[in-house]
Amino acid sequence: MAAIALLFFLTHAENLRAKEPFAVEQKAEQAAATNAFSITSASYAGSVREKTALFEATLLVSTFATNQTVPLFGEDVAIQEFHTEARDAKLLRQGNKVALRLGEMGNAVVKVKLVIKLSGEVTKRQLAFTIPPALSSKLSIQIAEAQADVEFPTAIAFQPTPDKQETRVDAILGSGDRVEMFWTPRVKRITDMAASIFVQNTSLVTFGSGAVNTRSTLDYQVTQGELRQVKVRLPAGQRLLRVEGELIRTWELNEDGAQQLLTVDLVKGVSPGYRLTVETEKLLEKLPAQAPIELPSAQDVIRETGLIGLRGSEELSVSVESAQDAQRVDAAEFSKASSVKADGVSSAYRFLKPGFRLLARPKRSNRKSKLWCVTPSVSASSKSLSLRRSITRSRKQAFFPSGLPCPPVTGSNLSPEIISCSGWKKLSRARWKSR
Repeated sequence: MAAIALLFFLTHAENLRAKEPFAVEQKAEQAAATNAFSITSASYAGSVREKTALFEATLLVSTFATNQTVPLFGEDVAIQEFHTEARDAKLLRQGNKVALRLGEMGNAVVKVKLVIKLSGEVTKRQLAFTIPPALSSKLSIQIAEAQADVEFPTAIAFQPTPDKQETRVDAILGSGDRVEMFWTPRVKRITDMAASIFVQNTSLVTFGSGAVNTRSTLDYQVTQGELRQVKVRLPAGQRLLRVEGELIRTWELNEDGAQQLLTVDLVKGVSPGYRLTVETEKLLEKLPAQAPIELPSAQDVIRETGLIGLRGSEELSVSVESAQDAQRVDAAEFSKASSVKADGVSSAYRFLKPGFRLLARPKRSNRKSKLWCVTPSVSASSKSLSLRRSITRSRKQAFFPSGLPCPPVTGSNLSPEIISCSGWKKLSRARWKSR
């Protein structure tokens, strides 16, 4: 009985040894059948939008046996469309992956539309998904960001090409099985921003010497971007006297219809504030006359507001007949915004937009003229006179006591042709050429 059992055991062992080479050969054949395909080339062309990337993939697949299953994409890729002219070609789901089954042996061109979700943060976006390994893969993508800073660690080589509104990236992936790209939207440079500018216009309007002098101080407030050029429109009939400000490279005055446009170029961009002073002059019409108040106006700004101070002179006083879109304020408020003392301003107004209307009426002042007083002083050698100043007008008079000769009158800036000596008390009168 024991001999029979031993004989049975030996026979079973021999059968196992005989089947083992056949099993190894069968496994090798199965492995060879599984690897009987190759993805010769793959190209991906797409674009990136706010949250997703869209690609059109073209794969060239070669099979060396029938009934081959080719793994394609993982769960991070959604297939939108699939097209191939190969016969007996089907898409299969293998777990969380998508595969292609080709029944016939040969070459097949497969076209697939893919949708991939973007990840990362707002400051740094990321595109990452798996691809089937190919002998050669290339990718071309349009990023909807101008001059984006691109990183592509899984590419053998890549070339970003900036455009006006987007960035194009061309990459060679080689035989890799993953696409991983990062890009940072370019932060807007301050020089590329459209400047947001507000202006406070503080203007002192002075009536005197036959003219209306306007000195406007424009305080620019730059809330975004930089101020590199200033444009100021001058009212019709006004003559530019001076332009003052820091960092001025050049300025020019161009005709713009009845008005003139002052353009000031700065040496460099300025932020957050800048001050420009413009002084103009306009001839005053023969009195009595009305004088509309017109100020130099800043151009290319969001809003312009300001204060107006009216000031007379020794010869003229000024009053306001009408005001539209201008509110009267205390002279002290104007003095705070300017270097002019409050007692030198007859009236002040505030405006919230440049289109205000302010009508002034200058008239001759009722101030009395003062005279030069003469005190005689006699020395041992000669008789001399000394004068004591008590007037600041353009016309001076001096009275000399009777019995003294009318002395010659000399002085700087005098008009000698109108010097005279007449009258009961020998009045010597002289007129200055200017105030």
